[in-house]
Amino acid sequence: MFGCHMHIYPWDLLDEGLEAVLERLQGEAGIDGLTLVAMHDEVEQFRPHPAVLPRALHATGGVCFQPGQEHYVTTRLRPPQMEGLRKTDVVALVAEACQRRGLRLRLALTPWYSRRLVQRHPEIASKNLFGDPSRHSLCPSHADVIHYFSAVMRDLYDYESVEAVVVDHLDWPVATDPQAFDGASLLFGPEGADLLKVCFCESCLQQADAVGLDGELARRQARLLFDRLCQSTETPSFTPDYKVEQNRVLMDYLQWRADQPLRWVQRWLRDGSRPLVISAPLGLTPDWLARHLPQWLEAARFLQVPIEALETLIGELSQSTPSIQPRSFRNMELLLALDDGLVEESAEIVRQLSWAAQAGVAGAAIRHYGVALPRYWTGLHQGLRHARRQA
Repeated sequence: MFGCHMHIYPWDLLDEGLEAVLERLQGEAGIDGLTLVAMHDEVEQFRPHPAVLPRALHATGGVCFQPGQEHYVTTRLRPPQMEGLRKTDVVALVAEACQRRGLRLRLALTPWYSRRLVQRHPEIASKNLFGDPSRHSLCPSHADVIHYFSAVMRDLYDYESVEAVVVDHLDWPVATDPQAFDGASLLFGPEGADLLKVCFCESCLQQADAVGLDGELARRQARLLFDRLCQSTETPSFTPDYKVEQNRVLMDYLQWRADQPLRWVQRWLRDGSRPLVISAPLGLTPDWLARHLPQWLEAARFLQVPIEALETLIGELSQSTPSIQPRSFRNMELLLALDDGLVEESAEIVRQLSWAAQAGVAGAAIRHYGVALPRYWTGLHQGLRHARRQA
């Protein structure tokens, strides 16, 4: 059957009432699964539901479950708990309610961003090409960070009724803090933005050296290239100069960094751990899909992909890439974000869900309950009914 999970933050469940929200999801929308955000960085959210206060919510980052300390013996890091939820095991409450109602439960986490962990342990922060440490992104090359997130996922799978863990934003974190990065992206174009994303911390440089890459030379090349962009009198663009031979060491370093998230997942699977649901990793361009999709599908239980990438994939890559067959789409889910500005009315929800079912996609993941306006419920109900009939 064409399944559908609704992404939801813990405070939305608690503020509106757990049973009331689950009744609305099952009865009004026909949702048969819940994806609870069990760990997240800081969130600022305007909530359109009239009975909820505060309407403009600011939530500090952390986890909404009681960590089992036995999982964290190989790392100095400990999960910070969300403010206001320190004594409440929201995951346990939701798991019990979902099991009673026959709802499938997934738990979601955003792995590489935690301002509170960086404040406690500045040595784990990502560093950009100038050596500036991030105030909110962790470096996934750091040994403590690797062990920490493996421990968090083992902790989450201790809840017996959990179907899967959803890893969100698995792509390598941006090493430059968001406001500075956004401003530089506008000033220096995609070349500058690419360079500012990349981490050159001590852990990254050491690991690069261990596989035969000269990380320090790559950083020097990145600085020279960025300074050239700063001094240019022309409008920045993604020019061929970026990939000229004198920057070959930098290009090899960037490619090595881009491949690390998949290697992290493969390492998790080699350890005998349970499969993951991966939400929109890296840049979902046709080139990226052609190179990486078969490996991601092998690594993940499901891969959640926005409709634009799914349409490109099914329309083109299934013909040009032999390793991607129609049966691969059964390991994919449509990622439908209600807050990205692309879904304005119920008819668009119906179209996307129906299209996904016809294409052979396994189901849908809806983001997220906190911004779901009343006008969306009819579209969800109708779209899921059509999708399940077609599937």
